[in-house]
Amino acid sequence: MNLVRWLSLLVVLAQLLGCAPAPASVDCADVTVFCVGLVTESGKVSDPGLNRDSWQAILQAQEKHLIDKAAFIETVESLDLAKNVDFFLSRKYDLVVTVGSGLEEISRDAAGNYPDVLFIGIDQSNPEESPNMVGVRFPEDQGGFMAGALAALVTQTGVVGAACESDYIDSMWRYCEGFRAGATYANAMVSVIVQYRPSGSGESAFRDEKWGAEAGDNLTKAGADVVFGAGGDTAESALEATAKVKMMVIGGGADILVPLPELAPQTISCVVRQVSEALPGLLEQAADGTFSAPNVNAPFAFTPFNKKIPGLTRAVKNQLLEITRGLADGTILTNVSPEKPGE
Repeated sequence: MNLVRWLSLLVVLAQLLGCAPAPASVDCADVTVFCVGLVTESGKVSDPGLNRDSWQAILQAQEKHLIDKAAFIETVESLDLAKNVDFFLSRKYDLVVTVGSGLEEISRDAAGNYPDVLFIGIDQSNPEESPNMVGVRFPEDQGGFMAGALAALVTQTGVVGAACESDYIDSMWRYCEGFRAGATYANAMVSVIVQYRPSGSGESAFRDEKWGAEAGDNLTKAGADVVFGAGGDTAESALEATAKVKMMVIGGGADILVPLPELAPQTISCVVRQVSEALPGLLEQAADGTFSAPNVNAPFAFTPFNKKIPGLTRAVKNQLLEITRGLADGTILTNVSPEKPGE
C-alpha cells in the first residue's frame, strides 16, 4: 500500500480536546515507552458505540499517564484490516486494540505471531486462550433478554416481535433467542414473534433494508406493538417501518437514535454494549504488566427510557433493574446456548 493511502487511513496522535499531541520523538521501540494502537473494523472513532467508547478509554488512560503514545487507524476497506494491524506491529507498538468481531481471526493470528505484543479484541473472543490476548465479549443473549423483558412489560396488545439478521450468525441468533426468552420470563402470557432474514443472500448481511422494512411491516400487521431490531441497517429499516405506523421500538447493540433521531417518539430504549465497564481495567493491566485473562464479559445497559411511553411505570423500571442485576450476578439465566443448535 502506498504512502498516500496510508496517510488517508491513519490519523495519528489524536487527543482529548484541549490536549496537545504527544511528541513526535516518542519511540515505541524504547522499552520504557508504552504505545497503544487502535484499529476499527469499520467506521470512525467518533462514531457512537464501540469505536468511540474504546478510543475514549485509551485517551483517558493516556491522561492518567498509563500510555505514552496512542494512535488509531479507521479502516476504510475491509481488505486492509490485516495491513492496518500490521502497521502498528511493524512500528513496535506494545498493545493493539482491535474493535469489531470481523477482526477476531486477524487479532488471534497476530497474537500468535507476535507473542511479545499485547492484544485486546473488542467484541471478540480468544478461544485458544493466547496469554497475550484478551477478548472482550458481550453476551448478546443477555442484551436480547433485557429487550424482551422490556417489550413484554410495556406491550398493550400482548404481542411483541423481533426483526433479526440471519440466524446462521451466532451473535444474531443469541440476540433474538434472548429476546424470546426475556419476553416470556417477564410475561408468560405474551406472544413472541421472531423473524430472521433468510440466509440465502450473504452479500446483503446487515444491510438488507428491503427485507428489514418488510419484516417490520409483517410484525405490526401480526399485532406486535413493540418491535426489537438486531443487525445493522437491516434492523434499522425494520424499526423505521414499525415507527411509521406509530408502534414502539427497541434498538439492539447500539443507540438507534444516533443514526435515526426521528425515531425518538416511538423508541422506548435501546440495549447498548458497555465497553467502558471492561476496557479501562484491561488497559491498566496491560500498562502495569498484569495482563492475563483470556476473555472478559462486558454488560449491556438500557439507554434512558422514553418517559412518554404508556405502561413504563416506576414498578416496571424496578422490575427491569432486578432483571439486569440478576443477569449480571447469574441468578437469572437466559438458557440460550452460545451457538445455534444444529439442524
